[in-house]
Amino acid sequence: MILLVTHRQELREQLNTTLQARGHQTCVSMHRQDVVAMMKSCRPHLIVLDMYVAEPSGAAVLETFRAQGYVGRVVMLSGPSMMSVLDEVCPNGVDAVVRIPEKIAGHYDCGELIVAIEMSLKRAVGQPAEDIRRAHIAQRAHELFEEGGRQNGSDVHDWLRAEQEYLT
Repeated sequence: MILLVTHRQELREQLNTTLQARGHQTCVSMHRQDVVAMMKSCRPHLIVLDMYVAEPSGAAVLETFRAQGYVGRVVMLSGPSMMSVLDEVCPNGVDAVVRIPEKIAGHYDCGELIVAIEMSLKRAVGQPAEDIRRAHIAQRAHELFEEGGRQNGSDVHDWLRAEQEYLT
């Protein structure tokens, strides 16, 4: 199941149609207020999330998803200044950041986005819970490393602390 969250109605509809034609099941959020409830009800393996969804922002939506227990894959849509959003979304486990497709002759060129979605889904198939747990611990260990001023030699301590936090 793929959850699509973008305020761009035409992109949402085209992407939904394309993914279904390729054999994927989708659920589409029509209103941003419904996205958390929809995430819980459709239990997606992957979420395509527009960074520029407003109030709350895409980054805030992702943070909420993770806080609500979502451990699946995420493909984030971003604008031309993608690098500026990486610090905001990477701590919450994003598999790919893809530029919002250009509209050409009335249709979005979704090739790059479709490839990112399908690659993320391939990585998700059969991914054991241990890999997900390890990914969360690694992410937190990196955060601790950053918070500690990037001290060389603290990697084992940071990992053990992250593991302890994860288990409690």
